[in-house]
Amino acid sequence: MSKWTQEFKYNLPRAYVENNETSPLYLRYLLTSKGFACPDFSQGNCLEIGTGNGVGFSVKTMCSTAHWKGLEFNPTLVNKTLRRAKQCHIKLDLTSDDLASFVKRPDLPKFDLICVDFVWSWISKEDQELIIDLVKNNLNEGGVFYVSYNCTTGMTNFESVRDLMKLYDTNKHNNSVSNKDKVLSISKFLYPIMELNPCYVIAQPDFAQRIQQACFAPDQFLSENINTYWHMEHFSELAKRLDRADMGFVCSANGADHLDHINLTQEQIEFLQPLLGTSLYEECHDFMVDQRYRYDVFIKGAVPLNTNEFLDEFASQNIVMITNAANFDYKLAGNNGEVELPRELYEPLIALLSDNQSHNIGMLINTILSERSDIETSDLIAAINTLVFSGICSVAAHNEEISPECLEQNLRMNLNIINSFSDNDNIFVGSPLLQSPVALPAIDAHMLRIFVNTPDCTDLHLVEGLLQLCVSGQISLNSDGQLNDEQIIKATTECVAAFLSQSLPLYSKLLIV
Repeated sequence: MSKWTQEFKYNLPRAYVENNETSPLYLRYLLTSKGFACPDFSQGNCLEIGTGNGVGFSVKTMCSTAHWKGLEFNPTLVNKTLRRAKQCHIKLDLTSDDLASFVKRPDLPKFDLICVDFVWSWISKEDQELIIDLVKNNLNEGGVFYVSYNCTTGMTNFESVRDLMKLYDTNKHNNSVSNKDKVLSISKFLYPIMELNPCYVIAQPDFAQRIQQACFAPDQFLSENINTYWHMEHFSELAKRLDRADMGFVCSANGADHLDHINLTQEQIEFLQPLLGTSLYEECHDFMVDQRYRYDVFIKGAVPLNTNEFLDEFASQNIVMITNAANFDYKLAGNNGEVELPRELYEPLIALLSDNQSHNIGMLINTILSERSDIETSDLIAAINTLVFSGICSVAAHNEEISPECLEQNLRMNLNIINSFSDNDNIFVGSPLLQSPVALPAIDAHMLRIFVNTPDCTDLHLVEGLLQLCVSGQISLNSDGQLNDEQIIKATTECVAAFLSQSLPLYSKLLIV
């Protein structure tokens, strides 16, 4: 049994999540939008500490000309990832070395990018210091360090609950109890406490919601909240610790943190403005939005772009709309409710992006400005940032950059995932266009499985396949038990129609299938 298997009670949270924030494609856009030069990752070495289920790591390896090296703490996850890679003819540089051994390896190169996503808060303080040593000694000048972690501001109120759950878990459960049953047992323990209406629950109105969410993803909930290690950190504390590695904070990688016009009041924005660029700004911003997790980007010697450099770099990148334009209502939900986007500014952008194809930003801006003299370039840039950071659009690769080999490998991997996922999995597939993983709703994953395995698949095949899954209990379109057989068939037919008209065409354009 390896050191990692012994050390952690549950898998690290990274085993259950996939984010696009560690994609070099996204990081280049992010840094450009914030006015900083980005390293040429395509010619360098990149490291991911905590590769989890390996889908994102595989996609980045396939889609990039950089050399990606990965470290995962769970040997079983490493073995699963390498087995899938072998079946799909993907070459991965992935190991389950313990961190102390890894950082001392004499063959480690200098890296341009080091990513630590959903790992930092769940390892020991000693291992955190080893990562800082690695950043100090093995990150190139101008290199990027990405790290996500529990933010004290939004987590401190939950720490008492976490401690209570962990104590209950330790005293009541043994290794033979499934994670699902553990979460159910913990919930049954906590619900009566909530019903007693203690002062803590009165002061924390989202307490019940957090516990209820646990039942939908028990494995992830346990790993995030009841693992061996669990730390919180203020931004200023982490920034100070990284001083010894000569790392300077640049920005948050979390899109929501760049949507102040959506999430903050005008008074809050005006209060924060004089603090911009300081640790006090970050701490106050966390306080304003009740930040639970931070996703921070540091650079060893950040270089600001001048105005011309920024415009050239920004205009050279591509974006793609990853939602259905017909469903876009020009509203975004923020901390203070829905915010209406100005249609006169966004409608020309949405019209051009509605085909869900990859579009060059410079060409988008030039096309709109040639037709609309009343729109300013700066307003278009702000609107594009809003669409990207809200998840309506995503950064995209240039089509000529996607090699036939990458397409073939990615398709093989996605078919492997689609044909082997279990109902308890968080389902992620790769998109060469986005150069990052994409989360699939379980119902879509089931329909994709039927679609790819049924020659000349029709809507009738999909309806019959879903109904069989309903009968077997694998899926439910009647969760509240209020539908009769005829209504279930109607709901299934509507689900298939939406899949064929909206989801499947989008997955095809994102090069998922």
